[in-house]
Amino acid sequence: MSFIDPTQPPAPTTPKRSKILANTIGKDSSGKDILQYTLENDKNVKVELLSIGARLNSLKLSPTGSELVPGFTSTQVDNTNGSVDADSKFGAIDGPICGELANSMHTINYDGETDETTGEVKFMTTAANMDVVVTYSLSEDNKITVQISATSAGNTETMVDMCSSMFFQLMTGTESADDHRLMLNADNHFASGSPTSVGGIYDYRSTKLVSVLIDYILLGNSNTLRINEDFLLNGAPGLRKAAEYALFFVIG
Repeated sequence: MSFIDPTQPPAPTTPKRSKILANTIGKDSSGKDILQYTLENDKNVKVELLSIGARLNSLKLSPTGSELVPGFTSTQVDNTNGSVDADSKFGAIDGPICGELANSMHTINYDGETDETTGEVKFMTTAANMDVVVTYSLSEDNKITVQISATSAGNTETMVDMCSSMFFQLMTGTESADDHRLMLNADNHFASGSPTSVGGIYDYRSTKLVSVLIDYILLGNSNTLRINEDFLLNGAPGLRKAAEYALFFVIG
């Protein structure tokens, strides 16, 4: 028989780590292997990562659940030579400088490694004069964490503005993007290179349908839809609320 001393702190416990599986799905244009890593926690949430672009390629809340992110499909893998069409930036890490630079896109195939003790997958590469590390993890409470670090060579100053281009698919295939509701914690957006008030059509500080903005853009661009707006988040730099996103159903 054992007794617990209530005056003593509880013994430390080792947190559960996601299971990690790794395999090769093909090759990039240079012949380098494209690696696929799968993280899965005890709640059967599964995250699929690819070394090409250090991207989040798949997210499912259950083995039979719907796909929540648009990633590579089987049609983008050439079964003849195993090469992968990497033109899509869905889920990839953008940088070193994010923005609209003409003819400047180049997809990098990262080196990857896993850490079973922490349940993390790390992707590493050299971009321009910087060593870049992208780390993904999946917790038991279904939280996906993405950490991006960049170190310039020789400790020289350089500009860096990297981000994750995750796109989430909340629809099951029968709903339209018009049915999505969005809230952005942003008083300003970049209309012409400098911060401009979001007053009017771009004001999503309170939740409203995405269709309001979609209809406006379609009206001004002869039915050519291209939403690519930059918003300046409120608050000091660091971790803060950015947005709320939901699917709106009309029942009746």
